[in-house]
This record gives sequence, structure tokens and C-alpha cells, in this order.
Amino acid sequence: MPHADQAPTVLVPYTGPADGPEAEDIFIYLRPETNGVEVESRLMRVIKQCPAYHNGLDLVYMANLPGDYMLEQHVVEKHYRHKLHFAVHGKQAFTPWMQTAFESQTGESFETAHILGAFEALHTLQIEPEGMFARWVDESQICIIAGQTLKYLDEAWVVASDIPAVLHKNNRGTDIAVMLFRSRVGYSYFEELVQEMYEQIIDAGLVNPRLPLSRIFHYSRGPFEQIMDGLGYLVDSDGSPHPVEDLGFARYCSHCGIGTKALLGVVQNPLFGWVNRQGVYFEDDVFRMTEHATYRAALERLDTAVTQVLLRAPSVVVSPQG
Repeated sequence: MPHADQAPTVLVPYTGPADGPEAEDIFIYLRPETNGVEVESRLMRVIKQCPAYHNGLDLVYMANLPGDYMLEQHVVEKHYRHKLHFAVHGKQAFTPWMQTAFESQTGESFETAHILGAFEALHTLQIEPEGMFARWVDESQICIIAGQTLKYLDEAWVVASDIPAVLHKNNRGTDIAVMLFRSRVGYSYFEELVQEMYEQIIDAGLVNPRLPLSRIFHYSRGPFEQIMDGLGYLVDSDGSPHPVEDLGFARYCSHCGIGTKALLGVVQNPLFGWVNRQGVYFEDDVFRMTEHATYRAALERLDTAVTQVLLRAPSVVVSPQG
């Protein structure tokens, strides 16, 4: 339990998951660089003015997490542990499939390509975290492989270039505002609200208009991401994390015979292998593969995976899925 001065301020306590799978719980939290009362109130205004509010869309949790608490509990590091692996290990973390995919997308030999993890790139390229994250490059200089983004900077491909900046921005002086909405109107409707929130924040001059939506706030884009978000951001007033079993998708998984240990194994090791309709094997993370899926559809998609790829740099263990 954190010290009193580090404890989160819970404005709307969480009372537990919905009874049935028809509701989807979606977290929203403001990025450290954009957090503030004005931005937070603007988001709530958009929600309260939408016709679905209290009629298919409800706020079921709201809290402010102090920077001290975020640091002491290592919330950000745990949340980004998969991307952090690639940011630290860089080229060594690539699976054989990812190596082939890199060559296919870039036309370069993986063996001779200059590929750096984000932390190595800070020193090798002599660049600051924010500069590496914010530097604009042409679409042809961005490569997305198995959920990992590579950006071509100064004659090198940099993996997970955003991670050093994300970690740097989370300090004792930055609090995080978190909200959890229970939606029965579907992800497409909620995405429209998110876009409206973004436009109103920009129009009000509350943030730099050049910032993309993802730099202003994060929201859960699917059931497995709901679990990932809930692990760090759903807390009691004393700062104690809610157990995983309290989350809506976890409750649904339990009813389907999938226990907490198995569910955490998916979320914490999210890279899986699938076979497409043409019979070709490919790898991607479970968050992207179940984006905007219902609880049932997310489990059905996971069930089609043929392998789970366990990353242990520099080696990679491919485990049969079943």
C-alpha cells in the first residue's frame, strides 16, 4: 500500500463488472503531457452531451493517480513491458518471422541492416527521448512488424522509438487522470466520441494542434487491452489494485473456463502466430488482432492462434497454442 501522500484520489469508485458480456468496459487515461482539469472536463462534457450517456454508456470509475504512485508501483513499465523488451533488446528481439517480414517490407537484408533498440539509439544517434519520438518521417520510413513500430532515423531503423519519451514523461510531477466507461453501444460509437473529444480539445486550444490523438489520451481498443489497462490503472482509494478477476473481460473468461493465470499469460506475452486464409503463417500481438472485438469474438480469435511466441532475448521460444 502506498504512503498517504502517494495514494490515488478515487472520484468515482469502481463497483465491479457488469453481469453479462453485452457491456464492454473501456478505459481512457490522459497522457502526462496533456493532463489537466480543463482537458479532463472537456472529455466529460463530450460524454455527457452524447445521447447514449446513461442510456448505454456510463462512467463507472474515475481516479487521479499521482506521479509518485505511478513511479513507486512501476505502472508504466509494467504496462509497456512487451514494447520495452524490443526497446531494450532491439535487433536481438526479432523472431525469425519478424526478420523475414522486415526484409519483405524494406527490401533490406536483416543481417546487415542497422537496427537499434530505442535506448541504444539514444546514445548511438545522440538524440533526446522526445526528439526521437516526435521527429516526423515519411510513411516509407515507418515499418510495422508484429505490432512493433520501426522508424528510420539517421541511417538506422529504431525499434519502439516512443518508449524512452513515454518513460521520461512519467515523473513525480505528472499525475494521470483515468476514467472507465461501460459501453453497450459498441466500439464504433465510442470511437466517434473519442474523435469528437480530440477535436474539441484541439479547437479549444488546450493542446498543441500538431499532436495526434494517441499523444493526448489512450483508450482501450479491445478486451485484452482492457485487462492490460486495468492491471495498472484500476485501484481502490487506498491505492490497492483491484484484482484481475474484478475486470469485465476477466469475469467473462472465467465463465468460459479460462483462469486468471492463463489470461495473464496472454496479456503479458501477447505475441502469437496465426495462419491467414491463404494458409500463410504470420505473427502479431493479441491486442491488435482483437481490436474492437466483443468478448466472445476476442476469445474466438485467440483460439485460432497456432503458436504463442515467448520472447527471451536473444532467444525466442515458440510454444504450440492449444
